[in-house]
Amino acid sequence: MNDLVTTITPEIQVKIDAVNRAKDELEYSAINLGKRLCELKESCPHGTFTQIAEQHTGLKKSHYTNLMRVYETFGQKSSQLDFSTQVLIELTKAPEPEKLLEDCEPNISVKEAKEKVRQAKAEARKEALQGSYDKMIPMLKKHATGQYGTRFGPRFGPGA
Repeated sequence: MNDLVTTITPEIQVKIDAVNRAKDELEYSAINLGKRLCELKESCPHGTFTQIAEQHTGLKKSHYTNLMRVYETFGQKSSQLDFSTQVLIELTKAPEPEKLLEDCEPNISVKEAKEKVRQAKAEARKEALQGSYDKMIPMLKKHATGQYGTRFGPRFGPGA
């Protein structure tokens, strides 16, 4: 960690206190904590958020980035969510997390969430490859029938 010394302004201290209160609440909410962390980040001078978050909230970078991603992904649906923090973190790793969330039961385990994310990623890759394949077929047919010329002009000779 670098030795950057940052002055904690009253505005930043208020945000730090809000993060710590959200962290200490009995009803720990990943979305609420993620929201508070995003607000803190917006208040910090450029390049100082990481140091401030780690020193003043006690959260590790991997943890607060996951919580911020949960808020950014599911923050609009916060009142409708009844999932564990770890499940929400896993679901944010999917290509379309909101869509995947709709297919999940509230009591889903982290292991089941990881499997659903793995399946969603595999399906997205399959669809992307199919789309690429569909675009290549007409081009390959033109090449096979000699309808494409060379970069120097049209083809001459057999197959032209």
